[in-house]
Amino acid sequence: MAQMLMHQTCPKCFKESWSTVDRDAWNAWQDGALIQEAFPDLTASEREAIMTGYDQQCWEEIFGKEEE
Repeated sequence: MAQMLMHQTCPKCFKESWSTVDRDAWNAWQDGALIQEAFPDLTASEREAIMTGYDQQCWEEIFGKEEE
């Protein structure tokens, strides 16, 4: 399983972060798979960070706390 390192900057607070994701999952998402299907093991907020860059705190301020 090949991994890739992603750099994100939150558009709300400008905090920078790095995430490691599976390259095949990334490619599947880029090719049109739904993000929840490409990354089923990630939380909704982790997938949001991949899509938009929002970090956990800002994600919760905007969208509310994630349900367990």
